[in-house]
Parts: sequence; structure tokens; C-alpha cells
Amino acid sequence: MRCFYWTPTAIFAATDSIALFCQNYLLQMGYRIPKHFSICGMDNIDMTAHAAIQMTTIAHESEKSMGLHAIEHLIHMMDAEPGEQNSMRRTLEPRILLRGTTGPRE
Repeated sequence: MRCFYWTPTAIFAATDSIALFCQNYLLQMGYRIPKHFSICGMDNIDMTAHAAIQMTTIAHESEKSMGLHAIEHLIHMMDAEPGEQNSMRRTLEPRILLRGTTGPRE
């Protein structure tokens, strides 16, 4: 039973865990990845690189790295003179890791 007026070709999940769940469900339903659907997650958890899964994912800085940047900024704020501008903007550069769950639809 189709529940869409159009057929989606890809799923971008908020986390790798959700993407893995979607992949498992679609495989159980008889779909082939990426022939019928491309799937991409976000987090780059270790399991996504497993040879049997090869999940395309978006990687970002580790929590440890983000924590270190936050501590550095906090120290800067504590050392600042009263009234000194101490706001900070940091752009995290994500990386896409193309693996076996994305590709052209056949």
C-alpha cells in the first residue's frame, strides 16, 4: 500500500541510529539500498562504517572537541575586563562520508 502521492527517493535521518532503523525496516520490506532508497544519517557512530552496513553519514566535531572550545571561551570570559565584548561565534564544519547507502536510483 502506497501512502504517498509521490515516491520518495531518499531519507535523511537526524541521527545515525534512526538511519540504521530505517535501513533495517526498508530491507525487511524487500527494498534495496541504494537501488530504491538512499539513506544518510548524522553523527558518524562507529557502527555506520561496519562492512555490512556502510551507512553514508554526516560527521561533525567530537563532543570532546566542542567541550574544549567551550572551556576556552569560558576562560576568556573570566579573564575579560568588565564591559568587554565576550561573545563568540563558532561555525562547525560538517563532513559528508559517502558510503554504500547513497547513490543514483536505478
